[in-house]
Amino acid sequence: MCIRDRSVTVELFINGVSVGEYGMEGGEGVYRWEVPITRWRVGMNHLTWQLSAAVRPAALGVSDDQRDLGMSVRALRLTPQGGSR
Repeated sequence: MCIRDRSVTVELFINGVSVGEYGMEGGEGVYRWEVPITRWRVGMNHLTWQLSAAVRPAALGVSDDQRDLGMSVRALRLTPQGGSR
């Protein structure tokens, strides 16, 4: 994704530890992180995505929305390493 000629990156943190980042392209995309088993806890885990930039849709002229938005997530799939589901 680019915001006014700025490249945007998305970084994933699992339980506060970075597991990698991607440069986002405009439009829809699929991003995949392979997270070592040692990063996961038994029970609840905390996933955080950090973006390098966000924009208000109103600033782009696409709506009156004044919220700072960075990405939209349509689906999230967690698959065990070596799994195919």
